[in-house]
Amino acid sequence: MKKTIFTAMFLLLICSTARAELIYLKDGRVIKGKVVEKGNYYIKVMEGRLPKLYYNEQIEKIMDEEEPFKWDPSQIDANGFPGIPPTKVLLILEHLELNGARVNIQRNIEILRAKAPPAQMAKVEEVMRINELIKVIIPVYAATFTEEEFKEMNTFLKTPTGSKMILVADDMIRDTAEVMVDYFKERLKLPADL
Repeated sequence: MKKTIFTAMFLLLICSTARAELIYLKDGRVIKGKVVEKGNYYIKVMEGRLPKLYYNEQIEKIMDEEEPFKWDPSQIDANGFPGIPPTKVLLILEHLELNGARVNIQRNIEILRAKAPPAQMAKVEEVMRINELIKVIIPVYAATFTEEEFKEMNTFLKTPTGSKMILVADDMIRDTAEVMVDYFKERLKLPADL
């Protein structure tokens, strides 16, 4: 009996941490991932292939992922883009996943959805379809890079270094901006005659 109860509790624990959740941060970002660990002061979330730590004071709320806005690449017909070879469309779809663009689009949709008044929710659900947004940006990517360039970029993004680059890009941009602001603040305090 104890063994059965323990097994059931273990399965419930695994199932509860395996589902994707939306973590709304106080700075406005929405993180989508699997919560793999909950500590007293933090949670650890799998974003892509790497875990990321968020402290409780950063978190506004955590919600289960909702289906209407879920990414479904099977709904995008690679043959449905005149002038763009289907092989290139498939490479672009892979690239959007690897470079985090799809996740960022998904986050933006979820932020807008969370802020929408209940009376407007039906309209938001009608308009904010990630598959439709992806279809709109595929031609932009197709015009910018060749198939060979997509192959090279995708190969790089699949490496540990490429994955790390995507994972830390937002933090690097933020940290670089902060350092530059500090640099200019310090330099602007120079004597007026210099």
